[in-house]
Amino acid sequence: MSAEFDELRTLAVEIAGTELGRHVREIGMQNRGPRVDVYLRTAGVSQSTMNDPTQAGTEARRWCGMFIYFCYLQASNRLNKPLPFDARALWSGQRLNAWGRANPSTIVAGDDVQAGDIFAIRNNHIGMATGPAVNHIFPTIEGNQMDVGQPWEGIARKRQNIANCRIIVRI
Repeated sequence: MSAEFDELRTLAVEIAGTELGRHVREIGMQNRGPRVDVYLRTAGVSQSTMNDPTQAGTEARRWCGMFIYFCYLQASNRLNKPLPFDARALWSGQRLNAWGRANPSTIVAGDDVQAGDIFAIRNNHIGMATGPAVNHIFPTIEGNQMDVGQPWEGIARKRQNIANCRIIVRI
């Protein structure tokens, strides 16, 4: 699957960088905000779920994977190339893990991380690699994250250790 999706992965990373530049952030630490709501809607979260305060910490409102889905869907639409997964595959790390296990050719082995790879870490958080791994560490863009000096959750550049990843997939 990998080579046929090279252009899609590259464009998804570019879109993630554009979203980072928009300074997206949550309002009130409830997994909500004008742009966050766009990611949620794009991934199929209903308005009633978004408006329900009891749903704030649930899978349906943790927007990290929904941000990644948004980036991939925008790239898919621009390139007129269908995605090999639906939005719910990125609603949680558990779901991404299940999708990867059902599609074993997508699983990245060892240090072979590349820009556009999607990962889930042990706490179910999902993000996107923006470059290759060096000594088991790779650069990322992630949604639903705090960054240094940032008193809210938004989109941030981070670095992840492969050892902390539950799964890494490459479409």
